[in-house]
Order: sequence, then C-alpha cells, then structure tokens
Amino acid sequence: MPDVPGAFVVNLGDLMARWTNDRWRSTLHRVVDPPGSGQAERPRYEPVLAGPHLMGKFRRSVSRPA
Repeated sequence: MPDVPGAFVVNLGDLMARWTNDRWRSTLHRVVDPPGSGQAERPRYEPVLAGPHLMGKFRRSVSRPA
C-alpha cells in the first residue's frame, strides 16, 4: 500500500476481520531477528510453540487459585 499522509497503522488480528466481515482485515506480518543479533546470547526461556503458549496464558487468566 502507498503511504497515506497523516495516517497510522493498527495491527488487527484475524478475529477483528471476522467481526467486521473483512471491512478491517488483519495484515500478514513476519518477525525476524535483525542480522547479527542474539548469536552469542544465552536463551532466557525454553523453546515453546505459539499454540501451547497462548493456551497456557488463557488457562491462567480464567482459572482460580486453589
């Protein structure tokens, strides 16, 4: 898309596209590491897949402590 003066970008999710019947569509985006970053750095977290990570966050948000 061309630049639009005075406009701003909002990253919408797929659910918003469904709710608005594709009037507001989510954009395809990718995240990559900048060249040369993180090679010598020790990972702070264990590897995780997106689905289990999000489901864990959801479960923690709706469950009550014992």
